Amino acid sequence: MGKRKLIILDWGNTLCNTSAAYAKISDKIPAIFAQHGIAISPEDYARLSSKVRNDLRRELKGDVARHALGMHEARIARELGKTITTMAAQEIDSEIHCLFLKNCTAIDGAEHFLRKAKSAGAKLILISNSNQNKLYSEIRALGFAKYFCKIICSEECGHEKSDLVPYKMALEAALKNGWIASNSDVLVIGDREEEDGAARKLGLQVRIIGKDAPHAFGELEAEL
Repeated sequence: MGKRKLIILDWGNTLCNTSAAYAKISDKIPAIFAQHGIAISPEDYARLSSKVRNDLRRELKGDVARHALGMHEARIARELGKTITTMAAQEIDSEIHCLFLKNCTAIDGAEHFLRKAKSAGAKLILISNSNQNKLYSEIRALGFAKYFCKIICSEECGHEKSDLVPYKMALEAALKNGWIASNSDVLVIGDREEEDGAARKLGLQVRIIGKDAPHAFGELEAEL
């Protein structure tokens, strides 16, 4: 057994190359909106998507409602002065995500790290602030389910990382199953200080990885 008995990992832009996948499909997204009577350029979509994502994080911090299917797309339409039905927003969201799934890849070095961690005897738990259906379809697309002993999705459990409940659930499971003896056995890896870094409040060690993921994962192997 290695030094870290439990590793808690984030999903988007930590293990799954989320931003890069959406960049790949940005030129195809306007056609999906156009089917619902909304004209938008790839450039405006990129700008408004980022704005809406940040707005929802601020306005609905800690609220899993921000992950509801179509929430993001309905807000983009509103930014363009358009109103669309909930069903239309959900259809747009679903079509965009289908494209995303065809283009999503793992962050460089991520799967090698997961294999090394598992072979070193560490238990791996995934915690993600996500839409439940999207998250599980992405995990299946990358074939990563085999690495995790537990997956905690914010929409599924009703709590986001910032209110600490998902981390407490992970620790409770780890203690109950005898995977850890104390919080010092745990390492949290993610990409956002305001969410993944919240685990520090529970006395957990956190590593926020930057864009140099292969190098970051290489260094993290020393933690195993």
